[in-house]
Amino acid sequence: MGCMECSWKSVQGSCLTELRGLGVQSASSEPPSSEAPAADRKQPESDSLVVTSEDGITTIRLNRPTKRNALTTQMYHDIIAALQAASKDESAITVLTGSGDYYCSGNDLTNFTNLPAGGLEMARSREVLLRDFVNCFINFPKPLVAVVNGPVVGISITIIGLSDVMYATDWATFHTPFSHLGQSSEGCSSYTFPKIMGSSKAAEMLLFGKKLTAQEACAQGLLTEVFPDSTFQKEV
Repeated sequence: MGCMECSWKSVQGSCLTELRGLGVQSASSEPPSSEAPAADRKQPESDSLVVTSEDGITTIRLNRPTKRNALTTQMYHDIIAALQAASKDESAITVLTGSGDYYCSGNDLTNFTNLPAGGLEMARSREVLLRDFVNCFINFPKPLVAVVNGPVVGISITIIGLSDVMYATDWATFHTPFSHLGQSSEGCSSYTFPKIMGSSKAAEMLLFGKKLTAQEACAQGLLTEVFPDSTFQKEV
């Protein structure tokens, strides 16, 4: 455990640098929770997020299938709240997955187009939101399993690198088009992907936007295992 703890401290330090040095309180330093067990506690509610807890497993499901589970600003807040609740409930494992054909298609572009007058201040607040969002994954105290039910784009794939176990259907694809959009890589991927895949393969994906199949992602260490789509839900 000592080596694992050192590794995660290294991840956290590098990610905070990547996110412009903004610091947060580590979840591991919070006092033990006195909240009721999950069976007795109402799960966080959201139109775009479904949270269930059963048989020791809390499942957080992105629930915008008609929008390919694209992340709105509100969903960032909802996922943070769901992870915080899951970190304190009676479950042993937390699963993150999607509804419909996509796991997640990345950010909903309306996050960037619907800026009101004085939008600079809102942009700054969203920078802080992104920092808090990523730190929820870094500091999550339980095993976090990504169940990738379909294609993944943008920040939703970079966050996978902060999960402990990653399962995917065989028709899933993994695409990080940051350079094509004039953006830098998110979700600590500039640190985690070279550690997972090696610097050359990580650069090919993050800098050149190469789209990986599930089989390629598994061969490069990004996924734990790939399952046939016809049996994916049953086996996982």
